[in-house]
Amino acid sequence: MSGHILNIAKDERMHALLGHFLRQKDYQVSDARNGLEAVRLLPSATPNLILIDQDVEMGGLRTAHLLRLHPRYQRVPIVLIVDRDCDVEALKKEGESVHLSSFLHKPFSGAELEKTTVDNLRLELPPLSIDNLRTSLLKLTHLPVLEPNHRKMLSLLSPEDARVDIPQLVRAVELDQGMTTAVMHICNSAYYGFRGNSIQGAITFLGIDKLRKIVQSVIVFDAFGPRDDKDLHDGFSINSLWKHSLACGVIMEKGGQMVRGRDHFIAGMLHDIGKFIIYLRFPEYFHEVLCIVREEGKSMYQAERELIGITHADFGYELARKWDLPPTIANAIAHHHHPSQALQHKRLASLVHLSDILARTLSIGHGGDRKKIRMDDVAAPLAKYVLAVARDKDRIAQEVEAMVSA
Repeated sequence: MSGHILNIAKDERMHALLGHFLRQKDYQVSDARNGLEAVRLLPSATPNLILIDQDVEMGGLRTAHLLRLHPRYQRVPIVLIVDRDCDVEALKKEGESVHLSSFLHKPFSGAELEKTTVDNLRLELPPLSIDNLRTSLLKLTHLPVLEPNHRKMLSLLSPEDARVDIPQLVRAVELDQGMTTAVMHICNSAYYGFRGNSIQGAITFLGIDKLRKIVQSVIVFDAFGPRDDKDLHDGFSINSLWKHSLACGVIMEKGGQMVRGRDHFIAGMLHDIGKFIIYLRFPEYFHEVLCIVREEGKSMYQAERELIGITHADFGYELARKWDLPPTIANAIAHHHHPSQALQHKRLASLVHLSDILARTLSIGHGGDRKKIRMDDVAAPLAKYVLAVARDKDRIAQEVEAMVSA
C-alpha cells in the first residue's frame, strides 16, 4: 500500500470517484460522510492523509477544526476540496490554525488529484500549539457571550459580603427586567421564603451570600437558553444536568463555608458547563457520547476524550476564560476530574471534584452517566468538609429545585 487516505465527502459520486482513482493507485481508502463517522470508523487507525469536501455536513473547514482537536489527527495532512469559485484566501486565513495543507478545486482531473495526494503525503506537520488548539476550539463553539450588565453583576458580587457595593448591585439587577423577574421568582419560592417585590428587600431578608448564588445561577441559565426536560437516556435530560450542576454548586458553597471562599458556588455550578456546550454546538457528537456511555459503560469524560479528543472540562475552561472569571475557577473546572494534575489552585479543583462525587452519590440531578468516580488522592484531606454536607441532602435538593424553577 502507498498510504492510507481518509476520504470525507457527503456525495456518493465523490466517494466513488475518489475511491476508484486512489485504489487504482494502490492507496488504502476509508470513506466517511462526516467527521463523526470518520472518528467512529477508525477508532485506532491513523490515516496518512485526509481529504475533506467543503460540502459535508458542518462544512469541510469546521470538520477539519473538529478533527484537529483529537490527538490522533493533529499531525495528519488535510486537503480541503472546494469549488473553483470559492474565496480560497478567506479559507486559507481561517484554516491557518489547523494547518490546512492545501486545496483541491472541483472539478479536478486525475492528474491534479494524484499530484495533490503525492505532495501532501510527504508533508511532516509540526505539532499544533496550545494557542492553535484554543483558536480552533473557539472558532468551533461560538461560546456564549455574557451581556455587559451580567458581567458587571458578577464583578460586583466577587468581593467578600461586607465589601459588596449593594446600591450598585441593586441598580444593575433592576436595569434588567428579565433578571429581576427571575431573581424575585426564586426569592419568593417556598425554600427561600421571601415575601416582597424589591431586590433591596430580598438582600435585607436573605443576605448577600444567598443572593449571590441566585444571581449567578440566573446569569448562567440566561446565557444558555431554555432547559430541555426531554429524556435523552436512562433518566438523563438537560434539565437533570442543570440540577446536578446546581447541586454541585450548593454542596461546594456549604462545604466552602468551612474552608473560607466566595468562588465555591459558581465553580461547582460551572464544573459541567462544557457538556452544555457540546450538547448545543455538536448535538450529533453529544448523542454519540451518550451511546458510548450506554453501550460501553464509560463515563462521559472518557467517551468525550475518545470521540472528540478533548472533554467538557476543556470546553468549560475556555468558557471561564472568555467570561473573564478568576483563574481559580477556570482551573478548577479544567481539573475537576483529576485535581492532582492541576499545576495550581489544587484546593478549589479538589473541592469541585469531591462535590461532584457527592452530588452523584446523593442522586440530585444526573451528570450524564452512572459511573462511580474514584476519589483523587490529592482531594482526600478535604473530603471531611464536603462529606459533612451529606446530612443536608433534603435542603440541598429543595434549594436546587427553587433555583432551577426560574
